[in-house]
Amino acid sequence: MFRGGKPDVISNDSVPDFIVPGKNSWPELVGEKGEVAKAIIEKENPLVNAIIISGNSPTTDMMFVSNRVRVVVNAEGLLVGEKGEVAKGIIEKENPLVNAIIISENSAMISDLVSNRVWVVVNAEGLVIKTPVIG
Repeated sequence: MFRGGKPDVISNDSVPDFIVPGKNSWPELVGEKGEVAKAIIEKENPLVNAIIISGNSPTTDMMFVSNRVRVVVNAEGLLVGEKGEVAKGIIEKENPLVNAIIISENSAMISDLVSNRVWVVVNAEGLVIKTPVIG
């Protein structure tokens, strides 16, 4: 049982007999900037420590820590996980000279380079799954 304060590390081999009280999941932050997500998480549950890690980095610490929340971001810390239409709007607002095109992850992509085209690749739910790039 949780006895207050910040809990100690629990190894993968042990079974925790407590959880940190309060909110422990933030699905609404998918697509948010890493620093913003970290601040919201730590505000909504002051007993947890949110750490930002790159989605491309291997997780070196596989220990279970009940008060740690990993905030995984892409290189920009944004857009991946966002709705395709929202990402398209952000891209075209930030650079009015480009045409953002939403395509399904299973669609064939034209391989020619077009300097004012941005591919926004989405999954079946319409969420961006790759960092949009000009191409």
